[in-house]
Amino acid sequence: MGKEYWRIAVEESLAEVGIEATSEQIDAIAEDMRTCQEMEYEASGRSQIPNPLQAEVDRQKSYRKDDERDYDRHRRDYEQRIEDLRRENDRLRWQSQGANF
Repeated sequence: MGKEYWRIAVEESLAEVGIEATSEQIDAIAEDMRTCQEMEYEASGRSQIPNPLQAEVDRQKSYRKDDERDYDRHRRDYEQRIEDLRRENDRLRWQSQGANF
């Protein structure tokens, strides 16, 4: 969570219990709370648990990348086939007009 989130949380908590603090004190407490949250996240092992939403995003990106590769390959194949057909058409046209290659 962002620094601003923790700063607001500290300001509201201090205000609820009637404690006044300087901006620097609030920033320091907010930074400590943010650090504690990160440490708790790592200590609990949650950082090692895969996020199923991220896994799905990664899977979809992989599918899209595969689709893009397939599209590019097919496009090159079709463009080559069109070029081959044009050459063949030109050759046949010239043959029919009496020119031989």
